[in-house]
Amino acid sequence: MQSWRRNLAPAFASAYAYLLFPIKNAEAFNAGKVTDAAALGLAAPDARTVVITLERPTPYLPVLTAATPWYPVNPRVVAKFGALTDRSSAWTRPGNLVGNGPFVLKEWTPGSRLVVDKNPRYWDAAAVRLNSIVFYPIENPDVEERNFRAGQLHLTNNLRSPRFPPTATEPTPRACAPTSSSRFTSSASTSPSRRSTTRSCAALSHWRSTATPSRAACCTARVRRPITSCHHRPAVMIRGRMSPPNSTKPAACSPPPDTRVAPACRSSSCRFRNDELQPKIVEAVQAMWQRELGVRVSIAVLEQKVSIANQQALDYTIGVNGWVADFADPATFLDLFVTGGGNNWTGWGDPTYDRLIAAAARTADPKARAELFQQAEAILLEQAPVAPLVFGARNYLIAPSVKGWEPAPVGIYQYKKVYLQGP
Repeated sequence: MQSWRRNLAPAFASAYAYLLFPIKNAEAFNAGKVTDAAALGLAAPDARTVVITLERPTPYLPVLTAATPWYPVNPRVVAKFGALTDRSSAWTRPGNLVGNGPFVLKEWTPGSRLVVDKNPRYWDAAAVRLNSIVFYPIENPDVEERNFRAGQLHLTNNLRSPRFPPTATEPTPRACAPTSSSRFTSSASTSPSRRSTTRSCAALSHWRSTATPSRAACCTARVRRPITSCHHRPAVMIRGRMSPPNSTKPAACSPPPDTRVAPACRSSSCRFRNDELQPKIVEAVQAMWQRELGVRVSIAVLEQKVSIANQQALDYTIGVNGWVADFADPATFLDLFVTGGGNNWTGWGDPTYDRLIAAAARTADPKARAELFQQAEAILLEQAPVAPLVFGARNYLIAPSVKGWEPAPVGIYQYKKVYLQGP
């Protein structure tokens, strides 16, 4: 319970505090409207029982509690290295961190490697067959593939998409032939483009020829909406079989004959991180905007930390980022855009949208809840602070000696089940 109180404390400023809001008084406590932690709907009648009183019906609670903000941390260890709400505490360093998983942190060298050893105190330690795991933070997928083929890795995080076998409608790439170690799995993730609604969007609205746009006008939904409707999603497909979203598919993308893109709104900039996927997506969309709307968009490749920091500070016009589901429920995506949400990096907000999301959170009936989500999504796509580009997928290489590996759509892998077995 102490872990959940810590995550909800206003001083801790957790961006994911909202995932705990189903707890009674959690949202009010996080907002500072309730100051007594004892008012939270949390109780421990004995050493092995936790009672959670909910603010509202939460039918997805079992999957929600699998999200990382619900994970317990040892408050005594955290307090040993500073205040419980100190975000820069050294309690997560090797030798300090105390967890309850199948592995313990042995070494963490930023930019080099992270090593974990088997936890002898884990409740199911007898089932854990690996003695240690070494993780390498390799940013370049070509380097990662070379290391794999040299026998230095058992598993890759991502395979460069042209390396993966093409679909039936694609030409065969001049690349290595598929091997028995190539794998493709779906991912509960999306790569959307975001618009900062607090800055001049300077782009992409259809204006009548007599219209003279203002700076404020360039920040409205009528500016943002064409950027959404003009994504030919099948054309954004990457050879790694990223899936195009199946919503907001326009029949045509060309502007109506009596409209044109205003001169003041014909240029903009798009920022994205320097990974393997995003440059390809952005370059494809850049060509569409130029061809269909006459809009020139300059693109800037940023280091991942810089890209994220800029979007968090709303210091951008158009940005591209990815989002992996925290749990298996539509709320993990739609909750992002409530007004003032910790992960709402658009500055956008809509009271009707907020009411629909809140109503869905209180609704136990699955059909009624789905209808509320659909209404909220319609507002989101109409106002267009965000535009879905592709759904996620993972292409990777795995050595034949790796056994027990299971795909994880939300990215939480069960390493306790993995073991190595020779031929």
